[in-house]
Amino acid sequence: MSALLTVAYNRQEPSPELVERLAEHLMIGGLAVVPTDTVYALIGDATAEPAARAIFRLKNRPEDCALPIFVDEAGSLERWYIHLLPKYRSLTDTFWPGALTLVLPVWPGFYLQVGGDGKSVGVRATLEPIIYKVMRKANRYIYATSANPAGADPQTCDIAAWLKNSANGQILWLKPENGFTPGKVSSVVDLTGTVPQVTRVGAISAERLKKALPDLRINP
Repeated sequence: MSALLTVAYNRQEPSPELVERLAEHLMIGGLAVVPTDTVYALIGDATAEPAARAIFRLKNRPEDCALPIFVDEAGSLERWYIHLLPKYRSLTDTFWPGALTLVLPVWPGFYLQVGGDGKSVGVRATLEPIIYKVMRKANRYIYATSANPAGADPQTCDIAAWLKNSANGQILWLKPENGFTPGKVSSVVDLTGTVPQVTRVGAISAERLKKALPDLRINP
């Protein structure tokens, strides 16, 4: 049996049965490839260490390079010990849900299995219905890394060839019935230092980011 199981679905209105199936799959440590408002993402339960290890292994990603996560909304960050200063809320108010990843400091008690130095995590809220519904169903944050090996282009990665012989058990690949064309990756803003910095310009331009937060330093 192939490690990659393709599931066609209605992207705008995923069925409750599919949401439940995906939530259960993730909660037992499974992985899935799903479309997002940027590129395909490789997702898993962010509280599950086996899922984190599998993603690092599949992507050949160094474990000191923390995995980003999807969140449902800015208001839930503190419940997971992730700190967003009020002075930076203009970014989430303007661009969330959307293609903006924020690197934020975490407090003692943070236990999501993201790797890295344990001091920060990249987070973003997405417009993608299946991801939002699964997070609410499972009451979990989920990994938000792009579905490609480290260093590969997520817009052109041959996902089927990459994952078909995975030794990580079955991976669900949710493919929209009407097709999916990957777009630009998310833009990234690092808010862990004394000066907020744009570290990657993607789907959201530096000009738009700076308009929302004039103190931003552009350092792509």
